[in-house]
Amino acid sequence: MINDSAPDENKTPVFIITLILGKAKDRTIINRALLWLFLIATVLINLWSCQNTSDENIVRIGFSQAMSQDDWRRAMDNSMKLQASLDPTINLTILDADYKSEKQIEKIEKFIADSMEILIVSPIQ
Repeated sequence: MINDSAPDENKTPVFIITLILGKAKDRTIINRALLWLFLIATVLINLWSCQNTSDENIVRIGFSQAMSQDDWRRAMDNSMKLQASLDPTINLTILDADYKSEKQIEKIEKFIADSMEILIVSPIQ
């Protein structure tokens, strides 16, 4: 027999929720309580995941693409943009060299001048 008048400090939150829901006779009350718990948890998770990132936490990535004219290279660019968009701490910049070595060298030097933290190069062969 459980004495509910004196709360036990060793009870886990799940056990406490089970005790509260176990007292409800009507199944709709239990379902509503579970729905509210789910909604509250969802809101809290969303608020926690949408935290602001300061400029100090941003990772700046520069990608020098040899060319973006063919489908394979465009797919690579789109895939990288998609993955970078999933992480708010990543700032990805893609520059196209139009299959010209001199232009690619200029792009790489620009990334270095801009103090990119990560530099990715798809070299012209």
